[in-house]
Amino acid sequence: MGTQHLIKPARFAWLALLVCASLISLSPVLAAPDYKANVAKLDALLNAKPNDESAHYYRAVSLQYLGEFRRAKADYDWVISKGHNTGFRKYSQSALLGLNRSLYGSGVPTAKSTSVTSTPIATVSKPVAALATVSHSGSKPQIYEFYTDWCSTCKAHEEEYSQLQNEVSSKVDYQRLNAEDPANAELTKRFSVQHYPTFVFVDASGNCVFNRAGGFKAAFLKQLMSEKFRI
Repeated sequence: MGTQHLIKPARFAWLALLVCASLISLSPVLAAPDYKANVAKLDALLNAKPNDESAHYYRAVSLQYLGEFRRAKADYDWVISKGHNTGFRKYSQSALLGLNRSLYGSGVPTAKSTSVTSTPIATVSKPVAALATVSHSGSKPQIYEFYTDWCSTCKAHEEEYSQLQNEVSSKVDYQRLNAEDPANAELTKRFSVQHYPTFVFVDASGNCVFNRAGGFKAAFLKQLMSEKFRI
């Protein structure tokens, strides 16, 4: 998360010791890379000990990896505003910067950039009607990946997403759509696409089951397909 630029090891070595101590104390709870299981265990821990600073921090890390950015931000904010561990607070501040860049920084022009709190990501729940501008393939679930030519995050993941598209083509109608192409304007408006890349999952019944912006890893998107589409 870029924290090596925020903390000088020689000067703040004691902070590293505090973080390590917290890791050791949470070792029975954390079991990376199963972030979903980690969140469940940390939820239970925080129900019993709501002021456990390290649990808030590590739950934020796991939630961010899973793409649950609003919940991750809430935990990072808690650590920054209520925590006493200087190391965790600095790491949380750095993580928030990275989260903002992932959602809105490099993928949004400077004139349009916004914070996480000012423009929440829209989630559409109504069925999607067939549109002439987008091909539909029977009963297959659909994924719409909205990108732009100027989005550096989109470009960085272009090859990864192209490979994913080919890999799942037999089970999912995966469409990569330029959000600035007039032919895609109706879909872009329908799903309230404002940040890039944005992923929209539509199940075989035509219901939108996921609508989020972010430079997600292909492995996370495949896991999400399995959960949302049961494939």
